[in-house]
Amino acid sequence: GIVRDITERKRAQEQERDLIRENSAREAAERGEQRARFMASISHLLAASLDPEETLRQVAGLLVPSTADWCVIDLLRPSGEVETVQSVAWTPELEARLRRELAQYPRAENPAHPLTQVITSGMPKLIAVTDEVLVSIARDTHHLAMLRALGHASTVIVPLTSRGRTLGAVTLARSTARRAFSEGDLALAVELGRRAGVAIENAELHAAEQHARTRAESATRARDH
Repeated sequence: GIVRDITERKRAQEQERDLIRENSAREAAERGEQRARFMASISHLLAASLDPEETLRQVAGLLVPSTADWCVIDLLRPSGEVETVQSVAWTPELEARLRRELAQYPRAENPAHPLTQVITSGMPKLIAVTDEVLVSIARDTHHLAMLRALGHASTVIVPLTSRGRTLGAVTLARSTARRAFSEGDLALAVELGRRAGVAIENAELHAAEQHARTRAESATRARDH
């Protein structure tokens, strides 16, 4: 009887482990399908528009709240300045807090901010946002209070890249209520940054061609007159 009881317990444990493995495999497959659908949607958006900032606004709208609680997109201008062009959060209150923080304490002006490091190095960052991290970023006590009020616990920052150039960066943040970003999430965000960077550069080239064509047409009309 004791042997039979032990055997049955072992069989039950093995069945439980098999079920856990099956569920894990199913969940991984579902996540893979969701990511594939998400990247397909992003690619469609990026290919459909030649207005980079409008495209980025739509991309940010897809990322929040499906992937992150808030998203900030910064572009590196030809002058070398970094400008925030999109900031979206999943609630109006959080978005208002985020925009106040960005307006009062521009991140690109802070050499200690991870955004500056990502744009300078072209390397992505996956950050567990502890209070020590917030203290290292904060410019003063008021800024620290604003950062804490954003409530983010996990962040990824990835460069927007094309042909070896860094054109800006995308910042995604999640609160303590959500699962922290993983290495898989970081890889997905890096691919997003690459595709968005190519789309931005293509839009810039198109705009330059249009400008050159307009100037040539104007010059031709002037000669004809």
